[in-house]
Amino acid sequence: MYTRHLVRRVLSRLARDLFFRSMNNEAAYDILRRTAEVLHAQGAQWWLTDGTLLGFVRDDGFLGHDTDVDLGIMISDYSPDLEAALERAGLQIYDRYGTPDNGLQITVRSRWLYLPGTSLDLFFFYDDETSDTRWHAAYFRGTQFRYRYPRFDLGTLTHRGETYAIPSPPEDFLVAKYGEGWRTPDPSWHNMLSPRCLDLSHLPPEQQESIRSRRGTL
Repeated sequence: MYTRHLVRRVLSRLARDLFFRSMNNEAAYDILRRTAEVLHAQGAQWWLTDGTLLGFVRDDGFLGHDTDVDLGIMISDYSPDLEAALERAGLQIYDRYGTPDNGLQITVRSRWLYLPGTSLDLFFFYDDETSDTRWHAAYFRGTQFRYRYPRFDLGTLTHRGETYAIPSPPEDFLVAKYGEGWRTPDPSWHNMLSPRCLDLSHLPPEQQESIRSRRGTL
């Protein structure tokens, strides 16, 4: 993880928690548009994923309680030049977790303060040839969490006059992530521990048990 933004991160978290608790939707659409332009220029295929996909499908926009934008991209579309292109477009690489060989996740931001709607997570997906699934990683307190989905094709969704790629059918992806009740908001949802597709098999047994115990208290 990057450490050079530690002071900014602390100030941003305080500002977010105390003053700016709601997502700035226009800032979120702006960073989505700017990132999409870079990915398109790079020839990379990307799609809406996770909370952004849920919001666009269920709520016709960003989730009211969300704080960032989520995009998926295959690891085969990664290159070091992608990060350079993002920065040339004025999108600072704010966090970088994992490696291209193992669970890469990149967070970009567009403003000095890391506030709701001003950051975007790029989740890189990996195909697992042995199980016909694909997964992406996210990181929680230094631990890599994996989220595994059945293979999916891409379709499209039109929103505010723009066309976005999404997993197709989106309902299958959302059920895999959020369960059959995905159409109903869950106030107790934990972004890292609640997903139905959480896969801990890459972690040591004792760590798996600890996470499952915590998950069982939600």
